[in-house]
Amino acid sequence: MPVKSGAGDWETERAAACEHALPVARAMIARCQFGMIRIWMACSFEITNEAGRHVLTVPFSDTMPDTSDLD
Repeated sequence: MPVKSGAGDWETERAAACEHALPVARAMIARCQFGMIRIWMACSFEITNEAGRHVLTVPFSDTMPDTSDLD
């Protein structure tokens, strides 16, 4: 599914792509039972622009909360 913010600003586009990709990743982890995928945190979405060029990788591990501040 294409993600367009309409602004043309890279940070806005990146945020829109992540905002779309992370809930989809969470749903896939929670609901999908693919025997071939044993480690979901090693998966990622490869985001491309309209020309099909890679512009962003969204790792499924980004669905996990950042716990580095809990030390």
